[in-house]
Amino acid sequence: MPAAAETPRPGREGTQSMLTRAVLAARSPIPMQLLGRALLRAALVGIAAGLIGSSFFAGVELVQQLVLEGCAATCRCGPPGNA
Repeated sequence: MPAAAETPRPGREGTQSMLTRAVLAARSPIPMQLLGRALLRAALVGIAAGLIGSSFFAGVELVQQLVLEGCAATCRCGPPGNA
């Protein structure tokens, strides 16, 4: 006995075609230009974050040296045994 062909329900044709287009679009490869731009931006954000973090650390060390050694006249000594 042959299988009965399913007839689409009224009003669902547009939804199925939109779903099919969305699935097919998701399977298409990412354009290399878009991927390159995203990687370039990620690299620039990483470089900027590294520079900001390094400058923050250097600023904290400078302020610590000026405040402790300059104003408070104390020594920033490390653990015993370190030169």
